[in-house]
Amino acid sequence: MGGYVTLAAWKMAPERFLALGLIDSQAAPDTEEGRSQRNQLANQVANEGSANLEADMLSKLFASNLDAKNPLIGQVQQIIRATPRAGIVGALHGMAERPDASATLATITVPTMILTGDCDQLIAPSRATAMAAVVPNAMLAVITNAGHMPMMEQPAAATTTLRSFLSTVGNGLT
Repeated sequence: MGGYVTLAAWKMAPERFLALGLIDSQAAPDTEEGRSQRNQLANQVANEGSANLEADMLSKLFASNLDAKNPLIGQVQQIIRATPRAGIVGALHGMAERPDASATLATITVPTMILTGDCDQLIAPSRATAMAAVVPNAMLAVITNAGHMPMMEQPAAATTTLRSFLSTVGNGLT
């Protein structure tokens, strides 16, 4: 959800940014079907807990070739289980109702890193490519063998990429 928040913050106060990063994000709102699915999942979590969300998300967050015994899966499972129902429900409703930020992309005037995992099952990497084509000063990076969370699946590659981007921005951001 960081990208959604970043785009909203840019729209509100662009003067506060030296650069921005959008990691496995998109500017488009949910489709009607996507909005309905998020709201249904929010209702299920509110009534039954996070078990359905956990089962659904764990199969989509990571690259499909990630070993099922990888400790990352257990770590994310624990994060989901530790998140209060109200937080999950609020996040799902918030994502479902977020506005279209597509027009905001062309207004970005600072260097922007658009980073995606090549195996992201939640937001197709083609969406990152499309955003990079619209954002002036965009740098697109695709992390190999990573799904929706490349910073967890491929931390060295993601860190190297982000550091490289920040070194081009300057102003002591690295």
